[in-house]
Amino acid sequence: NEPLTAYELGICVLAVALRTGLNPTPILELRIDCLQPHPLKSDLMLLASFKRRGNSTHVTALRGSEEILAFKAVTFDVISLIDMIKQKNQSVRNKYSDKNRLLVFSQRTGSNKGRSSALSFANLDVACKTLTEKHGLVGDDGNPLTVNLSKLRKSFVNRIFELSGGDPLVAARLGKHRLSTANNHYWVPPPEAEANHRKMIERRTQDLIATDCKGE
Repeated sequence: NEPLTAYELGICVLAVALRTGLNPTPILELRIDCLQPHPLKSDLMLLASFKRRGNSTHVTALRGSEEILAFKAVTFDVISLIDMIKQKNQSVRNKYSDKNRLLVFSQRTGSNKGRSSALSFANLDVACKTLTEKHGLVGDDGNPLTVNLSKLRKSFVNRIFELSGGDPLVAARLGKHRLSTANNHYWVPPPEAEANHRKMIERRTQDLIATDCKGE
């Protein structure tokens, strides 16, 4: 029943990033009215976020909670998550200068104890490191896993690329970036790409050898 801490809000940010692929700044600056009714489908809601660099608003469609309930054990329900944040941290938000800011928490330590603050990049970084230490997360090399929104976004975009059948235009559109940006920063060859490339070279080599032999 207590307001969410900076760490707990950080975990919520990771959850939203996993489901939407949004960059850190648009998530951290979400407003309390970021969820809007879908104009065409009753089981969808729209997540409106502001992209400061392009001075534009982006809208992401989210499946309604009734459909998500069956998958709650394996995925996050962004709609319920945002509603929970609004409810639990309302008292903290009322003390903050911008009462429409969604991700606001109460300082627990230091000279600013009890003061309402907006979740920052520094708070998010601490939350990610705490998550890694708390659960002993390690990478393939055995070292502590580096968790951040950039990695989650790349995973999201590459998963969209995979689900679209390798369509770069679809993945770029859903990732809210240009095709050139995706080519430079996002695409990762699938695990079977190297093996397929090797087979192609071997097959082509055999074809060329067979053609030369026929010529002789």
